[in-house]
Amino acid sequence: MTNIIEIKNLMPLGYADREAFFLNENNEAQALIDAVKKYYSSLTFDGADGKTPAGRKAIKDLAAELNKKIKEVDNAGKDIVSILKAKPSKIDATRKKIRDELGALYDEIRRPVVEYEAEQARIKAEEEAKIEAQRRAEQEELARLRAEKEQRDREVRIAEEAAEKARLEADNRAREAELALQREREETARKERERLAEIQRAKEEEAKRLADVEHRRSINQKIVNDFCNFGINKETAIDVLKLIASKKISNITINY
Repeated sequence: MTNIIEIKNLMPLGYADREAFFLNENNEAQALIDAVKKYYSSLTFDGADGKTPAGRKAIKDLAAELNKKIKEVDNAGKDIVSILKAKPSKIDATRKKIRDELGALYDEIRRPVVEYEAEQARIKAEEEAKIEAQRRAEQEELARLRAEKEQRDREVRIAEEAAEKARLEADNRAREAELALQREREETARKERERLAEIQRAKEEEAKRLADVEHRRSINQKIVNDFCNFGINKETAIDVLKLIASKKISNITINY
């Protein structure tokens, strides 16, 4: 067997063409695949059936050779991948450079508008701040007036409550005074009734005493008269009566 197929002859040499080859957007890699397949499929040699040691060795050598070709193609693609992997960072750096430099130009072009809009925004902010300050001042004034009104209402309510309390206390004192006067009148009337009752009792007792004295005098007079009727003189009869009345004579009492 003689090796007459070269992988480098089956791939483009330039980077751009080789990148397009591996991108395989138009099936560029198929020609290489077909050429390699055709070459290795057309080879003939003794022992190709693998029945002899020499044949098996030849098969192994041929497979190893094909594997080298596969690795050669794969390494070429790997080189393209390495280059492609480095491209994003380079592209990003270029993008940043363009953004920075042209962005500065963009900012410079817009600067008059930005400054004008910033000034207008400042003026508007100042106006809004004044309006807000005025609104807060009005709210504070309303709150102050409301607080003053609430204070006045509270003072009026307190005064009214105090007046009502004073009126109730005055009414209570008047009622208590009236009750005290009424109790005093009742006490005076009671005492007067008791005084009159005592006078009446004294009169009755005096009348009773006088009646008893008169009763005793009458009985004593009868006793004296009875003594006199039995021949005892009046003076002696009176002396005996006195002795009997004073219970100085044993076993003799006068039944009044």
